Amino acid sequence: MPIVYKELNGWKPATPMDAIDRGAWWSVYRGPVLDGLERQVVISNQTVREAEAAYRAAAAEVKVARANLFPVLENNGGVTRSSGGGGSVSSSGSGGAVIPSVTIPSGTTSGGSSFGDGSSTSYSAQAIESGAAAGQVSAADLVNAQLSAQVAVATDYFELRGSDALQRLLEQTVTEYERSLRITQNQYNAGTAARSDVVTAQTQLETTRAQAINVGVARAPPSAPWRMRTR
Repeated sequence: MPIVYKELNGWKPATPMDAIDRGAWWSVYRGPVLDGLERQVVISNQTVREAEAAYRAAAAEVKVARANLFPVLENNGGVTRSSGGGGSVSSSGSGGAVIPSVTIPSGTTSGGSSFGDGSSTSYSAQAIESGAAAGQVSAADLVNAQLSAQVAVATDYFELRGSDALQRLLEQTVTEYERSLRITQNQYNAGTAARSDVVTAQTQLETTRAQAINVGVARAPPSAPWRMRTR
């Protein structure tokens, strides 16, 4: 893949900022109830807590990968004692002998000593880079999960407030239509109104009452019965 792409004027590489906290963005609505609900998202929402656990796991993996930067010494040294007569005595670290942690060039001399040091050092920077990238992804997932939960809370809150306002409006309208029906009925009894006027008033009242009932049922919890307030 090419390192540089041909771009139009005014375009620049994207700089994602998913891991940046959005802050209390819902405070612009100045709703104390909404503010209290939003502040409980981080504490009680299970999706946010799951993303937070994934972020902590990724951070732990980065720490483990960074630990590999330190040298790892493996001592498999041994000692061989030889003499001019051809006899030899050998010993190794695994047999319980204490091998000095000093590197001496391997070699054998007549009547002398021979030391072998098999120490090795290894580390991996690629594991740290991979772990850091995974940590960044987990941090972005955490912030996005929290933001999604906050948006869901705000959306549900405003829908409920809208339903409450509509329900109050419909209940007020039902009250006015009930009064209008009584007036029309009295006019019909006095012979100043037609029967069709009474039917029209009754239809308006029952239609609005049915709308109020539907809004109340949608607003109430599934397990709670709902009854429209009557006057």
